[in-house]
Amino acid sequence: PDMLYHGTSPDALESIREEGLNPMSRQYVHLSESIADAKAVGSRHAADPVILQIDAAAMEADGHTVTKRGKSVYTTDRVPPRYLSERD
Repeated sequence: PDMLYHGTSPDALESIREEGLNPMSRQYVHLSESIADAKAVGSRHAADPVILQIDAAAMEADGHTVTKRGKSVYTTDRVPPRYLSERD
């Protein structure tokens, strides 16, 4: 898909804006195909998660690899900040 999503806690937002999404203790950054899935994942970290939109098409055009890992889960090594925006 051209767009993917990631749910996170509001506390993590400042560092994500500066550094992008990094795998932290995981091997890859996990992204969702739908806003609903991203919200469910983000709800594990916060009662009212922030949903980030990832321009997956631009990432791939710039040489980043995004891999489908399941029904609606995608992974990548990292997501630089320029590909991220907050969903309203």
